[in-house]
Amino acid sequence: TAQLREALASERAYTNGTYDEALMRAERCVELAPYWYRGHLCAARCFFANREGDRAFEALERVLFLDPNLRADKEFREMYIELAQDGRC
Repeated sequence: TAQLREALASERAYTNGTYDEALMRAERCVELAPYWYRGHLCAARCFFANREGDRAFEALERVLFLDPNLRADKEFREMYIELAQDGRC
């Protein structure tokens, strides 16, 4: 599906360090599937990498709302903890 392609493209761009492209793809994924956590998680990663803590926190909150089970995800916890230490949440 289109949203899966965008999510995978976002993750690939993120891995390559092209965060602007990764964010663009993540935002497109969210447009296509706003109730799917994956696009929001991709966006959170990009915001986090760009040191946009408030936006990263907002995206993580949406991820948690859409899929509470991701609270156990290691990457999710690490981002959330670092944001908490910075006073974001």
